[in-house]
Amino acid sequence: MFGNSAANLNLIFAIGAFLVCLLGFPLTMRMSRIFGLVDMPSISRKHHLYETPLVGGITVFFAFFLVSGWFAGAWLNWSMLFWVTAVVALGAMDDLWDISFGKRLIAQAAIIVGIVCTDGLLVYSVGDIFGQGEVLFSPPVALCVTIFTVVGAVNAVNMADGVDGLLGSVAMVSLFTLLMIGIVNFPAQVGHRSFSTGDISAILGALAAFLLLNSRFFSLSRALVFLGDAGSTAIGFCLVFLLVDYTQGPGAVLGPVAAGWILGLPLLDASSVIVTRLLDRRSPFAAGRDHLHHLLLDSGMTVNQVVALLTLAHAVMVLVGVSAGLIVGESADLILFWSFIVLAAFRVWVVRSGVATRIVARYTAQEGVSA
Repeated sequence: MFGNSAANLNLIFAIGAFLVCLLGFPLTMRMSRIFGLVDMPSISRKHHLYETPLVGGITVFFAFFLVSGWFAGAWLNWSMLFWVTAVVALGAMDDLWDISFGKRLIAQAAIIVGIVCTDGLLVYSVGDIFGQGEVLFSPPVALCVTIFTVVGAVNAVNMADGVDGLLGSVAMVSLFTLLMIGIVNFPAQVGHRSFSTGDISAILGALAAFLLLNSRFFSLSRALVFLGDAGSTAIGFCLVFLLVDYTQGPGAVLGPVAAGWILGLPLLDASSVIVTRLLDRRSPFAAGRDHLHHLLLDSGMTVNQVVALLTLAHAVMVLVGVSAGLIVGESADLILFWSFIVLAAFRVWVVRSGVATRIVARYTAQEGVSA
């Protein structure tokens, strides 16, 4: 169906989802107060001063569902649509009732098992990360690896949702990259095992509409709506299973380790935070203001400066991950894997030593003097 009109259809998906999402926000934001889906200010961790609707993710994925269902018709991957709906519902319940971490993990694991059963998306290879050949897993081990990998990556994406406009911007960089990979490698394919390029375009279009009300780059003094856990976890699931789809099986078009670089900054930051907390003998799952975006904000940078800097850093990581295979060939998995380990270790050292905050504080102080 895509054929030579693939670009036009992708554009239709994106524009359609953008308009549906943008026009839907007045209704969903009004309903958010009726159902209690609002984020309350918190002195300890949150800097926003107003009650803010938590329906950004619900609206984004409603637009995605509507547009993909309308234009895709019979070839839409309905099983993935079902599981993403389950993820959105779970996130919305967490936004409403603050579900415990353990219960969320169990529910997410159940959804992952469901996706494996219906769509066969399984992580059975992590590439040649030791230089001794591809590391492969038997089906039972592959299922455990898939659950661990997806849950970890999804929650890493969720943790990145801490500054107005950050997660939306980072997600759009990763999704646009995957869209380009899909268009190049599946030009005549309406759908893969996870999402078609049209589906990705619809999510991108809806996210663009969300950013108009969430990012401060558009002359907003504050975000008018948040993604909520419903949105951040659903974005994480879509990203991760697209990466599993593109890196596993005979039709793989991307190296397994490169997938981690396309998740880029959220994965690097979350893994480093967990290691840092363990070294400091703190719970890795406890809330705190020790993510990069928090540290940069607390050092005096503005929200837009933080978002611009971290989105640029993420884009560089994505570019490295995608281009490594073309530059170093078969050694890409080995080089990318250990480079990521070194980066994570460096991030842990910089934060624990206080080097980063001192540099940023000095820079912002100089900016204040010059201003």
